[in-house]
Amino acid sequence: IREITVKLEEAEAFATREGRRMVSKLAGPVRDLEASWTGAGQGCQGGVGKSSARPRRRWRKNREEERRMNMELQDLLDKTQLKLKDLQAQIRGVGGNLGHRHDEVHRKAQQQIEEAEHRADLAERTHVQAGAAAGIWSHAVGGQGSRSMRRNNEERQTKNKGDS
Repeated sequence: IREITVKLEEAEAFATREGRRMVSKLAGPVRDLEASWTGAGQGCQGGVGKSSARPRRRWRKNREEERRMNMELQDLLDKTQLKLKDLQAQIRGVGGNLGHRHDEVHRKAQQQIEEAEHRADLAERTHVQAGAAAGIWSHAVGGQGSRSMRRNNEERQTKNKGDS
């Protein structure tokens, strides 16, 4: 269980670290885009000319780069969630074979998994909000983490009622 818990914590730390890195990497281009749009709006009073073509190309290039990074981050998030589910299944398998005195260790590991899922949901929401702030509408998993948290909480409550 400790090895699985360590793996889980490593996966969670990696996902958090990568998410923060991607968000910070995207923050600069977003500011540049905002500045270019405000500047372009002030300079284009007479019509669209050659001077606006370069910022538009730069904006399209940045948008494509942000979209690509968004998809990479989404892929990373999906992989981390799969690892989390795999580790959760391993813990459940080990938990079923443990004696009565080890049940508390299993419950503690389960709580840690639920906390990790909660943090993953928060990271996902932050990711989606960062994409929305950048003007990117992604096909993010919006809300599945919340549903899985509710389902896990219901399972835990049912199990606790059965233990009583």
